[in-house]
Amino acid sequence: MNRRIWIALVGLAYAGCSEKSESADATGQPTTTHGDTTSVAPSPSDTAAPAGEPHVASFANVDADGAIQGVGVNIPVSFFENPPTDDPAFQSSEGVEMPASVHDKTFIQLLRINWLASGHGPAPYDEPHFDLHFYRGTKAEVTAISCPDPEPFPTAVLADGYEAPSTCVSGMGYHAWPSADVNGGTFTASIILGYAAQKMVFIEPMITRDFLLQRQDFERDIARPASAGGATTLYPSHFSATYLAATDTYHLEFGHFAPID
Repeated sequence: MNRRIWIALVGLAYAGCSEKSESADATGQPTTTHGDTTSVAPSPSDTAAPAGEPHVASFANVDADGAIQGVGVNIPVSFFENPPTDDPAFQSSEGVEMPASVHDKTFIQLLRINWLASGHGPAPYDEPHFDLHFYRGTKAEVTAISCPDPEPFPTAVLADGYEAPSTCVSGMGYHAWPSADVNGGTFTASIILGYAAQKMVFIEPMITRDFLLQRQDFERDIARPASAGGATTLYPSHFSATYLAATDTYHLEFGHFAPID
């Protein structure tokens, strides 16, 4: 089965494997659809993994009128305890795409996760942590990002409260660090913004391993620049992590979408 079609199917249910109807409920309020934390994820060979095998799965949350309320992934906490080598989300050439039904409508299109056992610079990012890069673009486009970028970044794509983009990594782009972090802040879970070719190319929740293993809910606001560069898309201003004890899973969701170009 084609991977993108399968991920779209993963985004049709939340509790169990049943689908919630995209229609108004008894109170007249719209219902939504979510990804199922127990569904089988796609593998690199486009074949389904054995039932019940842990995986990273994408989901979409859409109301009765078709408005996108949330997009994200479900990740087993065991993956933060012992990062896998065979899950597509943890492979720098693969990644997990968002459901096909919403894939081209929002900034959040592809996830690739990096495990930094010794952290990286600048301070205070020397703690063991995970970089969860949520990219805008296809796998080929993201992989083709090169350094250095020959042109300066337009002021419109830069967000308040962030340092100038630096630390360019091929296949990722330039990283803009929150000023509060690098000017003496404490790092547990931060939102990093990424750039390449004069555009924003990723939003990155960067989270320490110790913080994730506390198995607790948390949320962060996402800074919004005047422009993301390129065609108009839906840009999120909120990120939430919800710990689901029943499945020992994190439900990571971007929401509060609004148009940006």
